[in-house]
Amino acid sequence: MNARKRTVVDALNDAVDGIAHAFGRERNMRLHLLFALLVIIIAVCLNFSKQEILLLSTIISFVFMAEMFNTAVEITVDTLRQEMHPKARKVKHISAGAVLIAVINAVVAGYILFSRHLALSWEAGISRVKQSPAYVSFIVLLLVLILVIAIKMYLRKGTPFRGGMPSGHAAFGFSAWTMIAFISKSTLITVLAFGMAVLIARSRIKRHIHSLWEVASGALLGIFVTIFIWHIFKT
Repeated sequence: MNARKRTVVDALNDAVDGIAHAFGRERNMRLHLLFALLVIIIAVCLNFSKQEILLLSTIISFVFMAEMFNTAVEITVDTLRQEMHPKARKVKHISAGAVLIAVINAVVAGYILFSRHLALSWEAGISRVKQSPAYVSFIVLLLVLILVIAIKMYLRKGTPFRGGMPSGHAAFGFSAWTMIAFISKSTLITVLAFGMAVLIARSRIKRHIHSLWEVASGALLGIFVTIFIWHIFKT
C-alpha cells in the first residue's frame, strides 16, 4: 500500500516539531528565545530602521540555527556511540564552538547596532510605538502565534499548524477583529471584520479540524491578548 503523499503542511509540521524538540531539550534555546524577543521589542522602541531590524533578525536566526545544529549533532553522536569516543567528544566540542562563534558575533553586532541608538530618548521610542498601530499589531500577532504554538506543545494536541487546542486561525481572526475595532472609526468595517472572523472560525468546525471548544478558546485567546497588549501600548 502506497504511503500518503506528504504535503507542504506535513513538512511545516515536521519542521516546527523539530524546533519544538530543540526548545524542549535545550535550556539555552529557551533563553535565546526570551533574549531575542526582548531585543526585537527594544529595537522597535528605539526606532531601528527596517534594514537594522532585518540585520538583527538575521543575526538572531544564525544563533538559533547554530544551537539547533549543535543539538542535532549531540543527538546523533549519542545515538551512534554508546561510549564516548575521543573523536565523538571532539565533534561535540566543534559544534559547541560554532554556537559560541555565532553568539560572539551576535553580541558584537548587537553592540554596534544599539550603540548608535543609545543616545535617543527611550520615552520618544515608546511614544513612537504607541502612535503607530502597525508596530502594536505586529507585536500582538507575534505574541498570539507564540502562545498558540506553546499551548499546543504543552497540551500535546494537534500539530503547530493544524488542529488541536486552541485554534490558531480563530485566534488570529478574532485578534485582527479586535485590533480593527480599536483602530477603525467605521462601524461597518468593524462589523464586517467580525463577520470574517466568525466565518474563519466556522470553517474550522465545519471541516472537522477543530471542535467548538477549541475554536472558542482560540477566539478568546486572540481577543484577550490583543486587549492586553493594546492597553499597555495605547494608555
